[in-house]
Amino acid sequence: ASDLGLAAPWNAPKWVWKAAWIVGSRAVPALHAADRLDLGAPLTDTNVNLHCLWWKAIAGDPLAYDLLPPITRLLVSRPLRWLYPLLHHQNVCLRTSFLDRALESALADARAVDEAAVVVVLGGGFDTRALRCSALHAAEASAGSASAGGRCTPPPVFIECDLPEVVALKRRLLDGRLLPRLRRAGRALSHLPTLSALDMNSQQQRATFCSDTLRPALDHARRSGAKGVRVIVVAEA
Repeated sequence: ASDLGLAAPWNAPKWVWKAAWIVGSRAVPALHAADRLDLGAPLTDTNVNLHCLWWKAIAGDPLAYDLLPPITRLLVSRPLRWLYPLLHHQNVCLRTSFLDRALESALADARAVDEAAVVVVLGGGFDTRALRCSALHAAEASAGSASAGGRCTPPPVFIECDLPEVVALKRRLLDGRLLPRLRRAGRALSHLPTLSALDMNSQQQRATFCSDTLRPALDHARRSGAKGVRVIVVAEA
């Protein structure tokens, strides 16, 4: 935690952590009853993805907050989110910060040698990293190209993979909630990750992913004019 410049999680007794988990698990279905207001039906918590989404919102991720249900998300808005003890959400915050830094370092290495980057996120869940990084690097590439008066290393291409049911839920969240909210706020995203349904236990799905998703992304990167292509794999789970 100190290396990341962040506070360590609370060294609380095990029963406190267990109690927090139980309370959160019981609260999530009630919190997502409000999904009916804009998505038509509540989301299901596949592989605790909704838990992680709320923890990231508590930790201060604005896109995670924008992915939460109307009304009930106010429970983790400022200043209320500062009242939550540093438990599960702080662990997620540390993991997110570590992987963000590692990814930025890998992308900087690619840019230094003029390589176009294709970032494959395994087990993306409801994570916002691809959304955040896509927007940031697209803006940087545009500014760099304008200032240099010509071509610069293209922004990275992001591919998010997860189980088919998780990808279907994330598409609902993006199309039905996040993108409309951002458009209304004048913060529309110009670059979105490619969402790919992939069960790694299925040989057929792995082959389909390589032929229909990864190969076109690599071909696109090769046509960018960069000197090479670098594939970066991020696995958070």
